[in-house]
Amino acid sequence: MSKNFELKYMIEKLFPSKVYTLDILYDLKLIISIRLKQFQHNVDEFEKYRAEEYLKEMSEFIKYPKKYEFPNRLYVISGVQFVGVACLDLSDKAIQNIICDLQKELCDCEPFPVNRTEVNLINTVYIFHENTPVFWRHIDPAYVALISQTLSTKNIVNFGLKNRWTVKD
Repeated sequence: MSKNFELKYMIEKLFPSKVYTLDILYDLKLIISIRLKQFQHNVDEFEKYRAEEYLKEMSEFIKYPKKYEFPNRLYVISGVQFVGVACLDLSDKAIQNIICDLQKELCDCEPFPVNRTEVNLINTVYIFHENTPVFWRHIDPAYVALISQTLSTKNIVNFGLKNRWTVKD
């Protein structure tokens, strides 16, 4: 099996993507590890097993040093590993603006009640620069909608429903 085919296979197990790059696997390996630790007492056994299997497979696949193709990346993750938004090709200025706007918007909000919320309903935005997560914050669904709508042209997640949902009668 070629490396490109394996990479596509690994990413497609996590979410349907328009782009295949190791950046995604590096980031999601870190994100899933963080989320498993953070929600360890609230994750059902099936979700935990599935996430641990993904981590094991990713660890076997990404053994060489990190070289990022896309320096700035943004993800919105729900539950332990559901990827709703993934944007790879963001400029430094766009990242600065996103972080600034989210901080302004979220500073007046009460912290998201993570301990009182079912894990699969917890949404978190993660922003990476190179190999470092430079911003992450739990957000409510309104902000998920805002981010996905605003970054719709940059989002590489492709659920393939657009044509099914915009059928003309």
